[in-house]
Amino acid sequence: MAVTTTRRVYFYAVALVTLAVWSWGVGLLIRLIFDLIGLRPSISGTSNYFWQQFSLGVALLAIALPIWLFHWMAIQKYTTTDKRESAAPVRKAYLSLLMTATAITILRACYEPPVSKGAAR
Repeated sequence: MAVTTTRRVYFYAVALVTLAVWSWGVGLLIRLIFDLIGLRPSISGTSNYFWQQFSLGVALLAIALPIWLFHWMAIQKYTTTDKRESAAPVRKAYLSLLMTATAITILRACYEPPVSKGAAR
């Protein structure tokens, strides 16, 4: 079954957005873990803030992951049944954007800005 361009764009757009939401939730939970073990200065000392951020992170994961999995599995099914699908420009753009965003995120996470002499850590 051939996939129309509109349907293809829809599936890749939803997959991209839900993957970004899922990544945001993972990043939020990792920051909270770093706050708890003291590897990062805490933004707020209240436990209410912690639980609000924790529930937000879990909600982002719980909502985005099933939606992304559904759309990604449909995309993969189309790719295995139609070889032209793996060469579609929308697929190439999605994968290129995904790899670029991943590389930027990794590079940004590795960068630590210089500390000025007067600033205390």
